[in-house]
Amino acid sequence: MEHLGNITDGTLTLDDRQAFVTDVRNRQPGRVMLTLVRYSPKRSDRQNRMYWGAIINPAADELGYTPDELHATFRAMHLTDRTQTVPIVRSTTGLTTVEMLQYIEACVRTLAEMGHVVRMPDDWL
Repeated sequence: MEHLGNITDGTLTLDDRQAFVTDVRNRQPGRVMLTLVRYSPKRSDRQNRMYWGAIINPAADELGYTPDELHATFRAMHLTDRTQTVPIVRSTTGLTTVEMLQYIEACVRTLAEMGHVVRMPDDWL
C-alpha cells in the first residue's frame, strides 16, 4: 500500500488520511515497517504516447526495424544499469517524468546521429 502526503516542519500530513486508516485497519495484526521516500511522479501517459507516436514508430518504419526492436535497442543503450554485478536494463515504465524526458532526449540524439530527424509536436515542452 502506498499513500502520498507532505512533511512540513516535522509533521506528516496525508493526502487521504481516511484511506490510510482503512488500509491499516484491514491489515493482519503484527509488526510492520513504514518507509518514507521522496515522491517522484512516474512518466506521464503523454510522454509515453510521444515516445511511441513521434519517436519509436516513425523511426522504426524508416530504419526497417519493428517498434519493439528499436525500443529494446534504445533501452539497452540508454537505460542499462551497470552498477550491479550483472547489468540490468531498466524499463521505461518505472521512470520518473524527469528520467523519461532525459531518456527521450537521448533517443532523439541517437536517431539524429543515425540521420533520422524526429518531428516533435510544437506543444511537446
